[in-house]
Amino acid sequence: MEAVTAPALSNGFLYTAFGEKYMAEARISARSVKRADPTAKICVVTDLDLLPGAEFDIVLPMTPPDAVENFALQDSGAYYRKIPQFLRSPFERTVYLDSDTFVTGPLGGLFDLLDRYDLLVAPDGNAEVNYRFEQTEVPFTSIPKEFGAFNAGVLAFRKNELTDHFFQQWQENYQRHVRPHTVNDQPALRLTLFQTDACYHVLPVTFNWISWIPYFIPSGGRVMVMHGRNPWLFRWAHHLDAETATIMGPVSLKHQLIYYVAKVLHWLSRKGIIKRPEL
Repeated sequence: MEAVTAPALSNGFLYTAFGEKYMAEARISARSVKRADPTAKICVVTDLDLLPGAEFDIVLPMTPPDAVENFALQDSGAYYRKIPQFLRSPFERTVYLDSDTFVTGPLGGLFDLLDRYDLLVAPDGNAEVNYRFEQTEVPFTSIPKEFGAFNAGVLAFRKNELTDHFFQQWQENYQRHVRPHTVNDQPALRLTLFQTDACYHVLPVTFNWISWIPYFIPSGGRVMVMHGRNPWLFRWAHHLDAETATIMGPVSLKHQLIYYVAKVLHWLSRKGIIKRPEL
């Protein structure tokens, strides 16, 4: 497949879709972007023979995988293979979305933020370091636990030398430190964010609401980007705006019980029925 020449555009959205399964998801996500903003320009990088159309204004061929990349060959949507594609974005300011996202409103404000920041990153819903090698091996042990975790499914960047170096370093960190352990690109993303000189901003969770993980949505909050594979949640997205503060997603029954028992006991202590506990 020959590359389609990309016009010089200021703002646009980028997807990577390797294989028919992920392309079908990307089409749904891209349509949600264009419903929210009919003027949006969208580029997809794919291994499929595809021409520009209603969903994708620009189509670029995927760069070939490393011949010895075992993890990439095991998964047609291999995480790390998307990293080199960021450098090929035809836009000056790019919002990258995973194929399993769904956009519920215009995201033009992200492009405005990129006038101030080099990168915009999304928090990871697990908010923890999942892998043992991250806890025991150099260079991950140099990262304080307070640094947090980040999700690679929603990412925005301005094209410049700092972000070019960021994506090169992310790929190098994956190859050197993560590849022997997992296909997941997020440990390398976290490491690269800790090392980078690029100026970045962490987006609110409403811009990457992962459907299987609970999130606190502030009063008047709106879920802008849903991340997951539940079509019913996508269909009902307009019901998820929060007029009052709320928690979205599954919640532990144990923690609910602790919370409500503590609330009742606090009420009883305020009434003088029981004493306050010593802390």
